[in-house]
Amino acid sequence: MNFFMQYDVIIIGAGPGGIFSAYELSKLCPEKKIAVFEEGQPLEKRKCPIDGKTVKHCVGCPTCAIMNGFGGAGAFSDGKYNLTNDFGGTLYEYIGKKQAMELMHYVDDINVACGGAGTKLYSTADSGFKRLCLQNNLHLLDASVRHLGTDINYKVLENLYAKLKDHVDFHFLTPVKALSITADGGYAAETLVMGQMSTGASSDLQRATDICRRMVTQYGMSDRLGLMALSTVSNPYLDGSTMMNCADSTSSAADEEIHKLLMDCYADAKNILVEHRALLDEIAMYLLSKETITGDEFMAYVNADSKKLTDGSEAEEAPEQDEAPSETD
Repeated sequence: MNFFMQYDVIIIGAGPGGIFSAYELSKLCPEKKIAVFEEGQPLEKRKCPIDGKTVKHCVGCPTCAIMNGFGGAGAFSDGKYNLTNDFGGTLYEYIGKKQAMELMHYVDDINVACGGAGTKLYSTADSGFKRLCLQNNLHLLDASVRHLGTDINYKVLENLYAKLKDHVDFHFLTPVKALSITADGGYAAETLVMGQMSTGASSDLQRATDICRRMVTQYGMSDRLGLMALSTVSNPYLDGSTMMNCADSTSSAADEEIHKLLMDCYADAKNILVEHRALLDEIAMYLLSKETITGDEFMAYVNADSKKLTDGSEAEEAPEQDEAPSETD
């Protein structure tokens, strides 16, 4: 894969969460470059070799056609979608129960429009079963359930992919093994080129620290501390500030993990810049003469065999400077 391929948004996994994230982003932000990285196969290539006759047991495929691929683990299920706040997640804790239900019904409307029309929406509300539970001092978890069925569920996924494929880049058989934050590239560039740090890249460092802190304290992305949320967002509607809710010793261990992540990412950023130092210098020379460079100009340059920038104007020679790139259409 091209190292310099850049996206505004990368979604990991083409399960329902990834699919509907891509759907909404492509609709609301059509100018954004969006990619989905998925470990498994496209929907039409998800074929399990177990047939019950010649193959009766799992043969250990490189990627499981049942569990992985477009549509996620539920692609071949009977297509039941629960619309409730009573179980299945805690989205309502962040956006409120009313908005959470509105979002669930919005997703249900999409499923219906993409092939699920005519399927039934079941509900426990005002049902005889609910009354029976109340009579016996039992609490029934209320839910509405859209039952698509296996065949229609598959058709809905097919139609969703057809809607997305021209607007979103899907990279199948592309497992994501690790995440590396390179927002501290500004510091890395300064130390590589000038041999010292300055205050100029402080925003890079702040942003990288915030990302690493969330990874460790909110997302459980630490081998040392494990799958445990150590902080809560005190007010998600204002500044999004967090509050640690763990022992002081655990908080100190989290700080150590955050520092380790930052140093690892700093090393990665520096290695990338060292490997592509010539490109770094060439772009810097261009900026010295033009002061600004658009994202499209940058990508046109790094992807071009001739390493020439394109801005749509008539071809002209760049100012005479050593190793400065020339400018053409």
